[in-house]
Amino acid sequence: MRIGTGLLLCWILASFCTSGSAAEVILFEDFDDASDERWGGGANFFGSANGSNNFSNSPHSGVIGGGGRYGTLVAGLGASPANGPLVSAAYTLTTDQVDSLNGLGLSIDFDGWLASEVGDDAYTVFFADLYESIDGSGPSFGTLVLASGLENVGVVTSVGANGELGADWNIDNWSLYQTSQILDDRTRSLTISYQGFGSPVPDRAFADQVTVSLSAVAVPEPSFFGVAMGIGGVMTWRRRKASKNLRQPK
Repeated sequence: MRIGTGLLLCWILASFCTSGSAAEVILFEDFDDASDERWGGGANFFGSANGSNNFSNSPHSGVIGGGGRYGTLVAGLGASPANGPLVSAAYTLTTDQVDSLNGLGLSIDFDGWLASEVGDDAYTVFFADLYESIDGSGPSFGTLVLASGLENVGVVTSVGANGELGADWNIDNWSLYQTSQILDDRTRSLTISYQGFGSPVPDRAFADQVTVSLSAVAVPEPSFFGVAMGIGGVMTWRRRKASKNLRQPK
């Protein structure tokens, strides 16, 4: 039976592309519950703005799955300072996640929409603070910038002035950010913070549909290396056979 090269390539790719453990969502916020003013156990308050009262350069209706409201760091009663940070409850890594850290690695993945008010230099940043303790206590040994509205790093698409996707990025447009970074292997817990920057008071740092998750780096199947050698040998043999047949007199 002849096996096509395409089929063999599919076979080798299937052997190699085994995924890591399923991603675990450690934080999700859509800001649609206006009565829920405390964010993930944090000490500060966020504002939850009506989506129809949009202050950015592009309409909130262009945000995929945006719902009726979005987050804004306008100070709520008791908020201090007005620009955050709003800090999530500490997340403790599971045993499997620690094992991944000590193996090929564990990634922290951000997926969310950011924007700022037109004419304001405010911008939104999401951070992950990393701890060696299991409960977020003690000093953080490192901080990762998950997404910054000041830059277009990780931007997948932006909403234009008429609500269309695929517009050019700028600090005021609603933009979808997707990033992935490998955690330091000392990490045993972490917190996520939502903060506004700018002057004089960056109280128009917008966010919506924010998801932060952890996932193990994919591990190649042990059979990959054997399959790779086998496929290489088969393809070499087929080329030699074809060359030999071409040299034979008819």
